[in-house]
Amino acid sequence: MQKAIAALAGTERDDDAIGVMLLEDIRQIFEDDGSDKLFSENLVKALHALEERPWSEWGQHQRKPMSKTHLAGLLRPFDIRPTTVDIASTKAKGYHKADFADAWERYLVPLPAQPDPRSVTPLQVSNDAGLSASAPLQSRSGVSVTDQSTCNSASKKGCNGVTDRGGKRVTDQNMYTPASK
Repeated sequence: MQKAIAALAGTERDDDAIGVMLLEDIRQIFEDDGSDKLFSENLVKALHALEERPWSEWGQHQRKPMSKTHLAGLLRPFDIRPTTVDIASTKAKGYHKADFADAWERYLVPLPAQPDPRSVTPLQVSNDAGLSASAPLQSRSGVSVTDQSTCNSASKKGCNGVTDRGGKRVTDQNMYTPASK
């Protein structure tokens, strides 16, 4: 009965969506931390610090912050379980980044490739898309798409000048006028 009321009121949590949201947040925490392993306690604290996420008010009835036990329960369907982690000669229950790799690959969009941090110049997009005048494009039938023999300047095409909006020829005028006049 409570589940039906929660569904009608819009307060029922979709377990799949919550699980994917949790995976996204944990991936970001690992990326920000730069470590390959985290203690459960530190991971839960980092989740609590995320604004606009449900982790700091997790309990269905008491609205308490998510606990390490809640975290483990939410990660269990992804076959991710806490293990003993050794960080700086301190041992406690936690998670290895590698334990999440399969779930991140299956459920999340891959992170964009990061540029080489040693490179100072950002990557540039080429406007010619790999084309050059020495290698004309070929259509699917093998016919050349570009005809290099038709490259003529405007003067050879019979252009008889440029006119302004009023129809007056402007090419006959001296277009360069020094600022001193």
